[in-house]
Amino acid sequence: MCKSSEIANLIRNKNKTSSIFSISSISSNFPKVPHFGKVEIEKIDKTKISNKQIELFLSKQFANLFSCCAQSFNKKYKRTGSLFIKNFKREPILDKEYFMQAVAFIHRNPIHHHFRNNFEDWEHSSFTEILDGICDIIELDKLIKTFGGMEIFIEKHQKSLAIFEDLV
Repeated sequence: MCKSSEIANLIRNKNKTSSIFSISSISSNFPKVPHFGKVEIEKIDKTKISNKQIELFLSKQFANLFSCCAQSFNKKYKRTGSLFIKNFKREPILDKEYFMQAVAFIHRNPIHHHFRNNFEDWEHSSFTEILDGICDIIELDKLIKTFGGMEIFIEKHQKSLAIFEDLV
């Protein structure tokens, strides 16, 4: 097993021309199971390892570590479910008014988190596409019909923003 200092050294010196060794297969000393426990080593040119490959390798190793820890903890304490991150809460939208509030809330998020000062400035929002009538990720006609027209759509958003600003 590689020490963390060896991995760090590999990452630090990956652009040098010398080669590193990699374990390519594990084999055996047990007579009934051939090649189990025997390690074959092959040379790998470390200049051919990309940053993306290193990132994916490290990400996978941490994912395996956290998964193992979570499974062990869950087994020990006889529990199930997520250990590190709580599952996000889902709430069904059952009426028209709540739906309109949810749409306005989603469009208001960039303002709430101080990314932008108004709805139109956030490039990742569907708000301006809806105003321009070119939004292809939602059923635009159905959305505008639910609000009762484009004017009411804009009015509800402005009202939502005014209520939010009064609270802050």
